[in-house]
Amino acid sequence: MIMDLPKNFKGNGYDVFIENGILKLNKRVPFRKLVYSLTYELKGGKHRCLYCNRTVSYNKVTLDHIFPQDMGGPTITNNLLPCCKKCNSEKSNLTSKEYKFFLSLDSKKEKRQFFKKVQREKNWLRELNLYQIPNEWLSEHEVSHILLFMQLDNPEDYQKYKRVKEFYEKYHYFQKPIIIDKNGFLLDGYYIVIYAKNHNIPSLKAIELENVEVFF
Repeated sequence: MIMDLPKNFKGNGYDVFIENGILKLNKRVPFRKLVYSLTYELKGGKHRCLYCNRTVSYNKVTLDHIFPQDMGGPTITNNLLPCCKKCNSEKSNLTSKEYKFFLSLDSKKEKRQFFKKVQREKNWLRELNLYQIPNEWLSEHEVSHILLFMQLDNPEDYQKYKRVKEFYEKYHYFQKPIIIDKNGFLLDGYYIVIYAKNHNIPSLKAIELENVEVFF
């Protein structure tokens, strides 16, 4: 898939540039933080919450995942919207569409009932090993062809690995797809790939960003 990019991006301190529509980044650049900067550049200029439409001061703008992370929503510009902290917190793991319907309900009782109904549907999707993101974003990639840079090097890493392990053992799939660049270099989902390698899982659901390229 193609990740949305701003027309001009100066890097904001990262070793990054855009050339002929391709985002090129040094392998040491933290991808998630870079995506946040790209999203603010692309969508955050007016500092307005795109849910409640209130003006938000620069230091209080947050980024919300349109498709929630716990249902497979990736941290890419296509899946992020600037909003206020109140809406981001209240939205929880609803999709953008679900939250807008939630906001249209009049009473607290209606909102509670709707939220509970949606959570039941999300649990059902997990039982079916399904994500709540557009199918066209996804592809299948062999684990042996995915290129890694990172190494486990502190206790927090092992806790993240443990969470990946616990989710997979409960639902028999991974909570989110990995993200790779056009050449198969891993951008997000390191612990998922390591778990897959350790347990001989041959392939993974991935989001391949055709206009992103890692360089050394």
